[in-house]
Amino acid sequence: MTGFKKGIVAAAAICLLALTGTAIYAGGSSESKSEETYEMVVANVLTGSHTHSMALAHFAERCDELTDGRLELTVHNDGVLGAERVVMEQVQLGSTEFTRTSAAVLTGIVPEIAVFGLPYLFDSVSQMYEALDGDLGNYFKDKLEKEGLLVLGWFDYGARSVIAKEPVRSPDDLVGKRIRVQESPLDVKTFKAFGAAPVPLPWPDQYPALDSGVIDATENSPDTLYDGRFHEVVKYLSLTEHFIQPTVLYVSKIVFERFPKDIQDAVRQAGKDAVAFVQEHQADRIEERLESLQDEGAIIVEDVNKDAFRAKAVSVYDEFLSEHAELKPFIDEIRK
Repeated sequence: MTGFKKGIVAAAAICLLALTGTAIYAGGSSESKSEETYEMVVANVLTGSHTHSMALAHFAERCDELTDGRLELTVHNDGVLGAERVVMEQVQLGSTEFTRTSAAVLTGIVPEIAVFGLPYLFDSVSQMYEALDGDLGNYFKDKLEKEGLLVLGWFDYGARSVIAKEPVRSPDDLVGKRIRVQESPLDVKTFKAFGAAPVPLPWPDQYPALDSGVIDATENSPDTLYDGRFHEVVKYLSLTEHFIQPTVLYVSKIVFERFPKDIQDAVRQAGKDAVAFVQEHQADRIEERLESLQDEGAIIVEDVNKDAFRAKAVSVYDEFLSEHAELKPFIDEIRK
């Protein structure tokens, strides 16, 4: 990299640091910083009412409690610090300290994590957590750490389903339909296999795209769909339950390594507490949101032919494993 380009990168990083309120620390051992205080941010694209957002608030509270006020975190919801991919890159640089993003966003730096975009990989949320608490989770923690991201925990979304202008009971109902998908190549391939025309869009762009007719549908968990108010413009929530995917809570490795050990330990514990918060509240939240969706005019379509969707997904698995054969033992273990 030329000196000129290095100067641009450094200037950009300083600007980002100023925007997020991150302190810039001088060199020295972690022992010498044991009494320092830290004011940092947690970036989040979701609304403050989402379970994950409340878990992030709990995470911030626990960091404050466990460090006797020496680590103060401010959670910024509603994507005010940028879309997930932008924030992820900022966390790599250390200019934003903490965030939670979908696993799909991380495929740009760890392509193998797209495995969570395989349709019907998990039969239940509990099965997903079991895999993430074991070898599969450790595999991706190691991969992400090498890219500058330290995983503090995995959140579940529940099962993702399709909300559209018309009912979706089988893949035939998606043929030619423009559906927003996450910014992951495997998500795109999955919905192409289902017959749809997938359109990768950042989270904030979905509502206006649905409202204007640029897209015909989107997909997510019922609580996230409710919080996005998508049922105001498209009415049919079809319980395809095609994805059960994790969201990842992580911290910048650059930032984390500046902390003294006691604060590092507190951050890791706060991450575990945030995961426990999601596990305790998410399932009930989804049920509540399904009821709210119905109360506000959405039509819940339950008679979905999932076997027809699974049959269409076979080609997605075959192509994925041809590129990532090293993940076959993990997939076989999950699906045995």
